[in-house]
Amino acid sequence: MSFYEHEELPPIFDPNSMVNLKVKQASAAAAKLIKSYIDGYDQFWQTPRTHRDDALSMVDLQATIDADPVVMSELIADGTAFVVFVQDSHAEKIGTEYFPSRYLTIPYETDINGRFISLKPEWEVQE
Repeated sequence: MSFYEHEELPPIFDPNSMVNLKVKQASAAAAKLIKSYIDGYDQFWQTPRTHRDDALSMVDLQATIDADPVVMSELIADGTAFVVFVQDSHAEKIGTEYFPSRYLTIPYETDINGRFISLKPEWEVQE
């Protein structure tokens, strides 16, 4: 109940406020999407940098991939496709806190057959 008799006026659409809201929402969604990719990457590869004592050895990871190379290759290809999307649409974010450069490729050097040779230095335990 209002002391003054008044019929509420409809709010006026403010396109500037709407742009600000949409950009804020989209920014949060994009950051969440990239964080989800990075979290998934870390969980898949389980490197010493991200998992320390719980890291998978290179031998164990190669054995995991060898256990079902078709599906594992598909998972890796999906990650690569996401990286291409980020490179194509938001290249300026690569190498920043949003998308560190180490997430551009798999964390292992490979031979011509795609077998792991060594862990890339950026994935070793960081002091």
